[in-house]
Amino acid sequence: MAEYFNEADISNLLIGYEKKIISLKSVTFNQYRDIIGDFLRSIVLNKIEKYNYESFFSEDNISRFRKLRKSIIVRSALNKFLAYLISEGKINKGFEFEFPNTIKEKINNEFLTLEEIKYIFNDAEFESREEKLISRAICALACFCFFEQKHINALQLNDVLVESGLVRNLRATDDDNDSTAHLLKWLRLNDVSQKCINDYLKNYRLLLKTDQQDFFIYQDKPLSNNANGINSFLAPYERKVNRDKVKKVHVQLLYSSTLLYWLTSTQGKALSKILQIIEAGNQQWKKAFRYYMENYASLDNSEGVMNIDDFNVIEIKHSKEESRFDEEPEEDPGEVESNLFIDLLLYSEEGDIGLNDLIDFDSMSNSNLEDSEININRLVRDTTISRKLKRLYDNKCQLCSNKLRSANGSFMSEAHHIQPYNRTHKGDDTFRNLITLCPNCHAQFDQLYYAIDPDTLKVHCLFEEDRNHLVNLEMIDGHVFDRKYLEYTWRLFEQKKANI
Repeated sequence: MAEYFNEADISNLLIGYEKKIISLKSVTFNQYRDIIGDFLRSIVLNKIEKYNYESFFSEDNISRFRKLRKSIIVRSALNKFLAYLISEGKINKGFEFEFPNTIKEKINNEFLTLEEIKYIFNDAEFESREEKLISRAICALACFCFFEQKHINALQLNDVLVESGLVRNLRATDDDNDSTAHLLKWLRLNDVSQKCINDYLKNYRLLLKTDQQDFFIYQDKPLSNNANGINSFLAPYERKVNRDKVKKVHVQLLYSSTLLYWLTSTQGKALSKILQIIEAGNQQWKKAFRYYMENYASLDNSEGVMNIDDFNVIEIKHSKEESRFDEEPEEDPGEVESNLFIDLLLYSEEGDIGLNDLIDFDSMSNSNLEDSEININRLVRDTTISRKLKRLYDNKCQLCSNKLRSANGSFMSEAHHIQPYNRTHKGDDTFRNLITLCPNCHAQFDQLYYAIDPDTLKVHCLFEEDRNHLVNLEMIDGHVFDRKYLEYTWRLFEQKKANI
């Protein structure tokens, strides 16, 4: 009597496979694992005879699974699984399987790829400087703030606080009876969108001699009163010089694409934050959500759990009394909560996708760390929360009060984690573990030349004749340290001092 793969066999295969792909980034790892789990349970479990591994990849089985999972990363996940089976000697080297690849055409038609988004903001060519400035500002608001044409047309100068990196969420209302009353009132611009908005204001809009308060002005008229309005500034992407690099761009395409990549890069965890920015009934949001559920959510986890219609009515309350300093890395100081932690980074072709690159940071990611000659590994990458703290202190060193200026006129400062934020020391990326320093003082703190006394909060130096020995750091109201971080580094400091 034939013996078939059972649940124990499937579990053993998954365990072996997970060990094989452990080097992948966390997002990719989880996506591949879910796909292979779905594949084994829907195609193999109790259906294929034991040890007949090659039949896993028969044309019929691949086609059946393709109908169940239409994600663009299915082929890559199955190839990884095949490589694992070959490495274990379960399938002969050189074995291949046929895989229909229509799904990539679908995403290329329905959404912008990450390559296209990068091209829009970095490499697209324009006929004039003003065309470039206006176009990129429009794209930034659509892509990263999910603005529709009506929001872009209605935007006023006082709706944008560029120095603070904030833009008013024009979807939100103050009417408690309105379906948009729960939406966040202000949105935090990410680095890409803030640069586009700032360039437009500084180099074009604020140079115009007009009393009009519309944010977008062209030829002395608001964009809404111009012949082609917003579309005329998206038309450059259709010119011959650009059209081979990016499909026809329109506002809805910009923000639906970003919504999709936000969902995929967080494995759906961004859902609650998205619904604090945009109405659940929005058609582009529904489009992105449905595509995510069809192509990325695990079959085991998605069935009967997440349905777009379940989110038509939601209650989200925000306290107006929150501290400017919050434990959550995604949240910004002040009454404004951060919404967009997406930073536009380089597209990666690893595994047929580049979705991992949308995550702003991973506290345990090897790419965040660089070994240094000093005693404590420094976190090289500038995290979102670090940038916020430096803005609050206006790039002024909390120890020596210096503001160092670079050759381009901007000021330089660095955020220092009191308990180092890396694999070895396992500190946290939180305001309670951060201070803003000039590069010189930062290097000295990293070398444990300085440390903060947990009891007095005074700075101590290895050499007591130092002018900064026993001084207090300059602190903004509300910025407080967590004692556990101070105590951790203080112990290291005392050990080092004892050995001098």
